Amino acid sequence: STGTPKAVCVEHRSIAHYVDHVGRDVLGLDGVSMPLFTAAGFDLTLTSLFVPICHGGRIDIIAEPRPEAALAAVFALDPPPATIKLTPSHVGLLEGSGLVPGRIGAVMLGGEAVTSAHLTILRTYCPQARIINEYGPTETTIGVVAGEMSDEITIGSPYANTGAYVLDERLGLCPAGVVGELYVAGGGLARGYHGRPA
Repeated sequence: STGTPKAVCVEHRSIAHYVDHVGRDVLGLDGVSMPLFTAAGFDLTLTSLFVPICHGGRIDIIAEPRPEAALAAVFALDPPPATIKLTPSHVGLLEGSGLVPGRIGAVMLGGEAVTSAHLTILRTYCPQARIINEYGPTETTIGVVAGEMSDEITIGSPYANTGAYVLDERLGLCPAGVVGELYVAGGGLARGYHGRPA
């Protein structure tokens, strides 16, 4: 990233592509329940809102503006949510919180880099959960690559109808282990940068 904010134009079809794939293939759950505890402008909110709605699930709305209190309310839900989507910063708030470990089925992480410390915290507070790392740059719709993690931190595989390629400066495919730039193609791409058609 350049560090300069850039607006991208995300189309409805890209969101539909994302919601369909995440609900059906990544989470693999029908009737998924998820807590909604983040602001409307946050892309994480789209996952928590539309995946349950579009897959016959339930949304537990947490009307608590403070993240620590919102997480406490999520962990107090009965029945517990099948899935929760968090940023690694949310995971950091769990450490030392005194919350009773939850019976959450899956934790989906996105928005920031995941560390081994995050995995340790999640195994303490969500011992039964599948831990899924999701990655998607600004130029995509929420996420385009995901994978379940155990001890090794990975970003997983591209979603259906999506390609992810590591290319060199001449746009040639890099061999395994060679550093390059990530290029994404397919259904999850945004239309382009706002006001920059080129």
